[in-house]
Amino acid sequence: MLQHRCTIQTYVATTTDGAGKPSGTWTETYTGVPCKLQGAGKGIENVVRVETVNADFVLFLQASTTISERDRVSSVLTREGVSVYGDETFHVISVRPVGVHHKVAYLELVR
Repeated sequence: MLQHRCTIQTYVATTTDGAGKPSGTWTETYTGVPCKLQGAGKGIENVVRVETVNADFVLFLQASTTISERDRVSSVLTREGVSVYGDETFHVISVRPVGVHHKVAYLELVR
């Protein structure tokens, strides 16, 4: 089922700007993470428990994968190393368990 591989990025704040907002860089925290990326349908809202999520893509992952709403996903590749959706980066907007063995991350394309 998890035929793709991706990179999970975490934001690392290194300082704050004049307004007190953190500034920093995105770090590749995990690479080669087994996953499956599929479109969620443009403008389609996915009802997750009692929360409505407006996502561009859905990313299926192993339940043990560490990922949160503050992360990004990049470099989604097939096992052969072919890009699944160009060289795009995605913001994680929600993460939910799916059964015992998997979780799903709802993504929006970084624009």
